[in-house]
Amino acid sequence: VWVRSTLHVAATPVSFMVPGSVQTQTVHISIPKDVTVTPTCPNITFTPASLTFTRSNEMLNWTWTAPPAGSHTITYVFSGPDAALMPPQNVTVVVSPGKPLHMSVFPTLIVGTTSQALSVYLDEAGLSVTVTPSGTGLTFSPSSVTLTNTNPQTWTVTATQKGTIPINVSLSGADAHFFSPIQATILVLEYTLSPPPALPTLGAGLASLPFSIQLATPASASVPSGTGGLTFSAASVPLSGTAASTLTVTAGA
Repeated sequence: VWVRSTLHVAATPVSFMVPGSVQTQTVHISIPKDVTVTPTCPNITFTPASLTFTRSNEMLNWTWTAPPAGSHTITYVFSGPDAALMPPQNVTVVVSPGKPLHMSVFPTLIVGTTSQALSVYLDEAGLSVTVTPSGTGLTFSPSSVTLTNTNPQTWTVTATQKGTIPINVSLSGADAHFFSPIQATILVLEYTLSPPPALPTLGAGLASLPFSIQLATPASASVPSGTGGLTFSAASVPLSGTAASTLTVTAGA
């Protein structure tokens, strides 16, 4: 007597599936069989690509990454000695857009500078998710924040190298599966003076007329004014945006 069997896949609640989230499912055969199961769906890649069951091993796991939001049909293809005993099966999964997580836009920074406090927050209370940003040449303080209600948390970012730097924002914690993965970028510049200040020719002990110094790109920086027998009217020059600051210089005797 040939007894047909049924494939059982542990269901994932619809609200748990958002684009990019990783699902792990337990798959088992109702009556042990020697059969290989291959799930197929145009928008989903399964790992491993197939599961091989035996009469002594009827429970296995696979993982897959949720595709874009919408309905997706998974068809299970059976092969192996007992494939004829497995009825055709398919299942439709619905991927939701995911709950929003709000972050301040990362500002343009100058190498060696630190941003103002940047906020991150949820739209609703009753969830718990830890947000951890990272990027090459970037230091975040604190390194992660945990959100449990709608009150904003803040961090700052310090840049140590120039360029357009990708920021990976990883999510963890009890409710991380409700949120889609986040990617961001930050632009980090090296400050430059524009134009280079034209220093006057001075006789020993004489002071110059005022001259200006400014940044070529909007930023904030404090530029040392110089040494070597010269006395400047300020020990350093505070610069903000592209506004010019003025100095005088006196030559040593």
